[in-house]
Amino acid sequence: MAYLFSEKRVGTGDHGSRQGAAELDLIEDGATKYLEGHFWTQAATRGYIKVKQVSSNELISSFDQANKKWQALDSWEQLNVNFK
Repeated sequence: MAYLFSEKRVGTGDHGSRQGAAELDLIEDGATKYLEGHFWTQAATRGYIKVKQVSSNELISSFDQANKKWQALDSWEQLNVNFK
C-alpha cells in the first residue's frame, strides 16, 4: 500500500503543515496481520513503521484513545532499525 498524507497543525507549538508518503507491505504471519514499510516527509524526516492489527471491530481515531485502551507497556513494541 502506498499513500500520501498532509498534516495541518493548529494550536500552540505548531510547526506548520507537513506532507509525506509511505509505502507499506501487508504481512500475514499465521493469524497475525501487520503493515510495515518506510515513510518520508517534506520536513526531511524518514523512518520505518510497523503496525499490527489488534482489533477488528473498533474504531480508534487518535493516539490518545489507543493509549487509554492499551495502557500496558507490553502492548507497545519498538523496533530498532538502522538507516544508512
